Amino acid sequence: MLDELLRLVEKGIYLYPVKAENKQPLTAHGFKDATTDAEQIRKWFGSGAAVGVAINLEKSGLVCIDVDNNHGGDNTNGTHELSELTKMHPDLHPNHCEYIEATQNSGIHMFYKRPQQDIKKKKLGSSIEVLVDSVVIAPTSNYKAIKGDIWDVTNYLPKWIYNSSETSFNIPKGTKIFYGQKTRLAKGLELLIYPEAVGNRHNALISFIGALFYAGTDIEVIKYLVYEAADKMNFPEIEVDNMMSWAMTRAAQQIQKD
Repeated sequence: MLDELLRLVEKGIYLYPVKAENKQPLTAHGFKDATTDAEQIRKWFGSGAAVGVAINLEKSGLVCIDVDNNHGGDNTNGTHELSELTKMHPDLHPNHCEYIEATQNSGIHMFYKRPQQDIKKKKLGSSIEVLVDSVVIAPTSNYKAIKGDIWDVTNYLPKWIYNSSETSFNIPKGTKIFYGQKTRLAKGLELLIYPEAVGNRHNALISFIGALFYAGTDIEVIKYLVYEAADKMNFPEIEVDNMMSWAMTRAAQQIQKD
């Protein structure tokens, strides 16, 4: 293991030790203590103990996309989310990534060269996250390189990831934000980013239309959102027209009834 680590730091990869079982840093300042100094690496990792290896991504000029498969269920399965995401962004497909590791929880880490601008940690899905500070890597136990070498990464992180608008909340100090149970409307809005497959798209779009009407959304906004979602799913426009006509008829009948 020590020989592997010495080769990593020789190639410009900044490392520091963590507890293998829970990833807690074993230095006072965590990833800020990461180094390429061979003598320090020998002190940290030369005892033969089961110590985890972590990388300072920023100093190493890298970014990691963490795909987590440990949550269970299709709605939180990283592999499923990645498959759907690559339909809209083919440049994120693992085939285009030069270095990939398998993680201890059956997920993967995909490494890219860091862009020449400030980037922040970011969620791409419920089980996909862009890590920018640090991450545990092989040869830590249960982590394994499955494609390429980390020091050979030349492909930059896809621009659409860090050029898109920040998803942040402007809230009063002390206010807490938390997720509640996902509603029909929330599921419908997700169609704009995570389109349903052909077999499920009809019911998903009908449900979205109904949820928008139920929420009291302006009709022009409903049309815009529904046709945008339909376009993402390659849904035939004539079928969307029929759905909207049906929904507006039902809405008019309800208004008359009330």
